[in-house]
Amino acid sequence: MPDRMRESMTRDEAIKARALARVRPAPGLCATCQHLQLIESAQSVFVLCELSRRDPGMPRYPRLPRLECPGHAPD
Repeated sequence: MPDRMRESMTRDEAIKARALARVRPAPGLCATCQHLQLIESAQSVFVLCELSRRDPGMPRYPRLPRLECPGHAPD
């Protein structure tokens, strides 16, 4: 990550960006969604959809990359 980009990010944004870079395959739409929660373990990062707590039709851990999503809400 370039220094210029790192300086303009808050600490939380930088942590999120590093975690997102570890998600395999890339998360697609989930990366820009306000419902995204990243669950980190020592070896992996999982994408949890917070919307699934309120909407039983939404997958808790969506299949990635997510190219379409009725619940997508840009962050």
